Amino acid sequence: TREGERLDWECCELDLGYDTGRDRILLLLPVTVCHYITESSPFYRMTREQMLGAHFEVVLLLEGVIEATGLTAQAMHSYTSRDIRWGCRFVQMVHCHGCGPVTIDYEELDSTETIVMDSNDDVTTSS
Repeated sequence: TREGERLDWECCELDLGYDTGRDRILLLLPVTVCHYITESSPFYRMTREQMLGAHFEVVLLLEGVIEATGLTAQAMHSYTSRDIRWGCRFVQMVHCHGCGPVTIDYEELDSTETIVMDSNDDVTTSS
């Protein structure tokens, strides 16, 4: 900067399934977008403590076309290490009732539930 401060930053794309087509979604129902932490992930070698204490930002940009009008719609949200809820997952908010209607509980939009993680950090559902 002009003040002499050095700002280190790195910009990389997170895999959300682009190569497999999993990043193309039809937004009829709420969807959870996932980045799986594999060997190619920038988070792969980070421990829980490192990730929660790190200074990073994940910027999510959702872009699509409104079929009825052909207009482009965009939404953007930013997540930092403070937003990580380790050992949690989003609560199921879409409920199917057999051959009956599908209901969506929008009060659960930001709700999470605790999950149990074993010593290898593999996720299993808590009871």
